[in-house]
Parts: sequence; structure tokens; C-alpha cells
Amino acid sequence: MTNKSPQPNSTTAAQTQRKSVFVVSPIGAPGTEVHRRANYALKYIFREALTADEWDVHRADEGKSPDSIGQHVIKKLYEADLVIADLTGHNPNVFYELAIAHGWRKPVVHLIAKGENVPFDIVDQRTIFYDITDLASVEDAVALLREYAEYALMHADELVTPLTSFELFNQIRADDAEGGVAVAEVLEQVVSRLSRLEGRLSGSSDVTLHGYTTHNYRSEDTLTEAQVSAYADKYWTLKERVENLAALDNRNKQETLEMQKLEREMESILRGLPVVDHIVTVLGRSPRNAGLSQPQESAKRR
Repeated sequence: MTNKSPQPNSTTAAQTQRKSVFVVSPIGAPGTEVHRRANYALKYIFREALTADEWDVHRADEGKSPDSIGQHVIKKLYEADLVIADLTGHNPNVFYELAIAHGWRKPVVHLIAKGENVPFDIVDQRTIFYDITDLASVEDAVALLREYAEYALMHADELVTPLTSFELFNQIRADDAEGGVAVAEVLEQVVSRLSRLEGRLSGSSDVTLHGYTTHNYRSEDTLTEAQVSAYADKYWTLKERVENLAALDNRNKQETLEMQKLEREMESILRGLPVVDHIVTVLGRSPRNAGLSQPQESAKRR
């Protein structure tokens, strides 16, 4: 009788190659609107974008581990190759788990329901906006999530979060070279300006730049978190459209004109924010080169 060597389990082999994805999301009690929306997002966006043949997408309430829920969540965050953070509803547990993911330098893709503002502390993070009741919005979110996930894994060492920014600042400050100290001082001034963005608005005047009306805030003025978020949301929406137009292989004249118009509007938004104006003044850069870089998206004609 000939002994046959054991054959590898194809299912197991395939599973070991899949990337682990942990979903940080508001869940809610069964039967509630929060729970229904969370399930829809999980099924029709997260798992539709990150299919089971390549990704193992898991949410905390799906676990069957005997560990406590808290231990299970921490373990899954630690083991995850990628974290999806749904910021909808500003759930405190979500932000706690997101902070842990940032602390471990996990690649994170942020999402939030349309109509909601990204919290101030992470307003500079690229975020996917979606409407679970709008089929076109869901399809767009699926495409973006797939693209962002692949980008995040390929460029994990390049991704920037509030924690990595702080580490970089300390590294620059520790540099004995005069150039390093000078840059650190500029960054410190910028951070100081950012810290004053919350609070009451003491006054503003409207100005027009390149045909677009914006607000020209005095240096002593401050903005509320909601106002900063609104500016940022509009800016990234415009930037996303500009990048899509720029990526078109056969862009026509109308699309080129639209792209130029949107770029001017983006500039007017940036010029209206005192912190960006400060960066431009100190570093001598245009808003377009002020370091507000994000992964570029590929565009497809529909």
C-alpha cells in the first residue's frame, strides 16, 4: 500500500493569504436604526468592496471568542492588517478603538455618513462619505473603499495620523541642525494657531477671490469645530472631483474648464482659513503646495 502525502487544504491555504480587516463601527442594539444602518454598511459597502476571496472582514459583534468583548476588540485590532473606521454618529467607542489603531500605526480607512462632520482632531484624514439609502452613493463608496484599502496596505509606512505627526514633530525638534529647529518652530506656530480654531467667532468680513466669495478672518479670530469641518468637507469634495478630472485620459475642454474653476474655489477656501494663510506666509508656499497631500484616486468614466 502506497502512502500518500497529505494534500494541502485549498480552503485553508486561501484563507491564510487573505488580509484581515477589522471594522470599527457603531453597532447598536438589535432592532434599532443604528443596528440596521451598521448592518447595511457592513453588507453592502464594506464586504462588497473587500470581497471574501481576498479579505476577511470582521466586526466585533460577530465574534464567538470566550474572551470579554473588550479583549476581543483589542485582539482583533492588534491582528488586523487593515482597520475600517465608520465615524457615523460620533460614537465614543469608535473613537477609542480608532485611537488604538492609530497608536499601533494600523492602516485605517475612515468613512462617515453624508451630512455629518468629521471630528476636528482627524479632519485632515481622507474620509469616504456615503449615503446608505442612495444606490449611487453606495457604489461610489464601494469603489473608493477598495481603492483606499489597497493604497493603505501598499503605503502603510507613509500614512499620516495625528500620532505620527506628533512623533515627526518631536523628531524634527530633536534635530541639532539649525534647519531642523527652524522647521520645528514653524510647525509649533502652526499648531498654536490650530489650537485656537475652536471657540467663538469674534468677527469676519466677506471678500471675493477669483470670483468666489469666502471669509477673510483676522488673525485673532477663531473658528468653531463645525465651521472648520464644513470648510474641510467642502475642500476635500472639490479636491476629489479635481483629481478625478485630472486622471481622465481624454479630458475635453469643458472638463478642463471645470477643473480649473474647482481649483480656484479650492484656493479660495484655503485662503479663507487663517492657519493656511499663516503657512503660506511663513513658508512662502501656495496653498496648493502647503502639504495637504492625499492619495490620488483613479477616475473612470461612468
